[in-house]
Amino acid sequence: METLLRQTADRLAIMEAKAAYCRYSDYLDVEGMLSVFTADCEFRYGPGEDVIVGIDAIREWYPLRPLRGAVGAHGRGLEAGASGIPSHRRDRNHGSPWS
Repeated sequence: METLLRQTADRLAIMEAKAAYCRYSDYLDVEGMLSVFTADCEFRYGPGEDVIVGIDAIREWYPLRPLRGAVGAHGRGLEAGASGIPSHRRDRNHGSPWS
């Protein structure tokens, strides 16, 4: 039962992080988008793109990438993996940015 509770909590944390990222991307709020990642996250913008490691590296990368077409949870847009969340993460944000 404890394993099921942990898995459920993990899934909820992932869904909250994805929703927060999408809300921030709707407003093209780079700092908000970065707030859902851990300091040592790994980010891939889309298939075939290099993996960017760390929030500071992602922060430097964002101005180089046009953010036009970002529509967050409402449809296609930022192609970070398939979902608007980084393709790989070493850890997750356990707190909700919307608390």
